[in-house]
Amino acid sequence: MTEDTTPEKQNEQKNSEKTESSKSSYESHEEDENCKIIVLQLSFQSTESTVEEYFSQFGEIDSLDLKRYPDGSSRGFAFIVFKSKESVPKALEISDHNIDGRKVTVEKARTRVEKMQTNKIFIGKLPSEVSDSDLREYFEQFGQVTEIQFVFDKQTNERKGYCFIEFKSSNSVEEITKGRVPPESAKHRINQFEIDVKKKFDDNHPIQRKIKAIERQKKNMDYYNNYGVDYKGYRAPHYGSYGYPPHNNNKYYNNGHSRYISDGYGYYGYCYEDYFMYNQYYYNTPGNASN
Repeated sequence: MTEDTTPEKQNEQKNSEKTESSKSSYESHEEDENCKIIVLQLSFQSTESTVEEYFSQFGEIDSLDLKRYPDGSSRGFAFIVFKSKESVPKALEISDHNIDGRKVTVEKARTRVEKMQTNKIFIGKLPSEVSDSDLREYFEQFGQVTEIQFVFDKQTNERKGYCFIEFKSSNSVEEITKGRVPPESAKHRINQFEIDVKKKFDDNHPIQRKIKAIERQKKNMDYYNNYGVDYKGYRAPHYGSYGYPPHNNNKYYNNGHSRYISDGYGYYGYCYEDYFMYNQYYYNTPGNASN
């Protein structure tokens, strides 16, 4: 029987190999995470060898990563991957770990899935017609609600259009958000109102920091867009002459060119269009070119 060597068959084989390789790599990574612990509050004098020597009593170590600053000094924590996941509970069952004369904390390293889990949600586009009891009644179908936090305007004391809800279990949040990670959201409908629901992480969580960065970037973009999409935008009247006195006695600002100093920053905030028009006018006027 002749082997099929057509380009289509070869591509199919390559894709199959890539899939198997990716699957194998993922499974290997998942296995590593199940064998992984984090060691906190290490002495800055501790080294890879002293840490490895201590934790070798719990099982054979596959890898050890003592985190360091660019200058080489220790950051005071390390990740250890054992060759067997049975070593992890052995290390965790001891409450008092001491390395280089310092008590350290040992925890199971969180997996990628665990890092993306939270028991809190953010609700946006929340209309004032939806009450506390409406929210509680709707979301308790997904699990026990422990707290609902509304945000109020400091001036008017009116409730803002968003809130936070905390659940007893992170599984409730996974079901509500369909496992989506911010900035992606899930849509829910309470009565006739559609609301946006996102996972809410602690402020120091990488996802939350990324969201804050996006919000700051958007705020800056909105600011500059309002400021003006081109050079003419610099002529906002409320900036006046930017502290510069009127130049009405100066020959460069006479001849009907009041716009040059009144509609923007003054000298520093001129519009390029006005500037070039003025140059054309001034230098083409007899008697001015020699001045």
